Amino acid sequence: MEKIFSDSIPLLEALDAELQQPEWADECARALAATVVELRQAVASATSSLFLDLINVDCSAFIDEWNHHPISGVSTKNQSPADLRFLSEIENGVYLDDPLEDIHPDLLARYHGTGGPSLSSEDQDDADEMHDL
Repeated sequence: MEKIFSDSIPLLEALDAELQQPEWADECARALAATVVELRQAVASATSSLFLDLINVDCSAFIDEWNHHPISGVSTKNQSPADLRFLSEIENGVYLDDPLEDIHPDLLARYHGTGGPSLSSEDQDDADEMHDL
């Protein structure tokens, strides 16, 4: 053990002398800083993907359970959301190509539908007449 220690003393002294040189110390500091940044990025990436995978699994399980739970009430008759959607598609049909699919719902609500001002009584009468035709 003493031989190993005594043999390593000159090596340690040489290393200490090298570290005293400013350009060597700067180069080591830059390399160490770059390594620390890479390690932090790797840990952050691994941690986020680890937790995101777990969160996505939990969300998928919740969605599946929610879509198949019974909703009590007179109009729903203990049917699940999946049942209600299926029956609605059977009754009303399904859009094969929805032209409004890529439009954000907020824009649709604002410019297309119920987002505008309420109709005056004249406009409402005209709308009722058009509906009756």
